[in-house]
Amino acid sequence: MINKTTLILFYFIFFNNNNKTLKRILYTFLSFIGGLAFILLGVLYYMDTMGYTIEGAEETTGIISGWKKSKNDNSMLPNFEYTVFNPRVKFTTKDGRKIEFLDLVSESDKVYPVGSVVDVVYNPMQPGDARLIRPKSIWGQHLILIGLGAVLLGISIIIFRFS
Repeated sequence: MINKTTLILFYFIFFNNNNKTLKRILYTFLSFIGGLAFILLGVLYYMDTMGYTIEGAEETTGIISGWKKSKNDNSMLPNFEYTVFNPRVKFTTKDGRKIEFLDLVSESDKVYPVGSVVDVVYNPMQPGDARLIRPKSIWGQHLILIGLGAVLLGISIIIFRFS
């Protein structure tokens, strides 16, 4: 709940030009906390998908059995939508189970023709939650989150140091 003190503080921080020190502290704090949050999300996401990159993961080959076509619309840009494709992959586990999964990484075009042989990595405990072996699907999200966090941390250091 917003009270009168919060509104007065908000006014002095954002609209009072005489209070540059408080603005600097606030911007430094927000970019520092945002940077730490993105780095933490990247690390947690990495730990969640670590089963695909550790020793216990199994690698095999699969076949592209089709593509799921989706329309993505961007709520921030009205009248802007684009089509993405997710590959549907079939593979057989080492113990003989037939698995089909939809890769979570979308492509703007159908990168592999149907019937293409691709490399797959899966966690033997949850083989239905598999990934294609390609840098984008294994490492892309982690690196984006951690990189964004590092940029925000850098901004907070620059604001703190040079303001």
